[in-house]
Amino acid sequence: MQIFANNLYLSEDKALRSKSFELLDIANSNQDLSDEMFIKLELERAAHFIAVSSSDKKQAIEYLNKQTKEGNKLSIKVFESLINELNNNEVLSVLNYASKNK
Repeated sequence: MQIFANNLYLSEDKALRSKSFELLDIANSNQDLSDEMFIKLELERAAHFIAVSSSDKKQAIEYLNKQTKEGNKLSIKVFESLINELNNNEVLSVLNYASKNK
């Protein structure tokens, strides 16, 4: 499962990242994931809510802000989902924290 989690952050192949998310989501439904993998999965889920402009977008951005403040890194999909939200101060805060995370 670590390979699928790594795909979310390292693969340039959008289809591979999407399939990796789906497989991790299925795994999460069937067993407990480690805290690290669960957070990565939830960060991807937040990116999805932001990208599709769902009613949960505000909460998703708040979640990203909290997670980056705690030192978690963002995946490619998360950055892509934030591109259209740069006028939102909380998104700028997310990006600020993300830039400090190593």
